[in-house]
Amino acid sequence: MLRLAFDFIIAWREIRARPNAYQTYAILNSPQPW
Repeated sequence: MLRLAFDFIIAWREIRARPNAYQTYAILNSPQPW
């Protein structure tokens, strides 16, 4: 739970810094098919 919250905060800061960061974050952190 804490890990998830931490990732969310980091992602939020990245999104605020760079509007296009969310797409990259989503790709990097999405569940992999393998």
